[in-house]
Amino acid sequence: MSEYNYLITPVTDQDKFQEFTDLVQNQKIITLDLEGVSLSRIGACTIITIGLVQENNITSYIFDILHQDKSLVKNMLSIIKKPLEDNNIMKIIHDSRADSDALHKQFDIMLTNIFDTSVAQMILTNKNI
Repeated sequence: MSEYNYLITPVTDQDKFQEFTDLVQNQKIITLDLEGVSLSRIGACTIITIGLVQENNITSYIFDILHQDKSLVKNMLSIIKKPLEDNNIMKIIHDSRADSDALHKQFDIMLTNIFDTSVAQMILTNKNI
């Protein structure tokens, strides 16, 4: 059984942007979570977290949308848009409705190839969808 290292990496400078960009290109599956205030098409998205696996490392890259200057946020969004819209990369997310809505309406990012764990849970427990 393999041991994994769990890492949390705030993306706050060009080096971390480049690290994320280099790693995400080789991913077939990523995890995704958004946080915000009344997160929806009108509620504010404050943090985007994208998880990547490389060898024995599972790294959560944290993009702080709220506390960065606007030019840095614009750069962040341009970096994460491509993998989130890439149909060849599966996005694992729990209850994607509000997150997907916020990404689309606030940042013009259209999620594709989503595996929603809340839907999987409903199917496995025979609950109505």
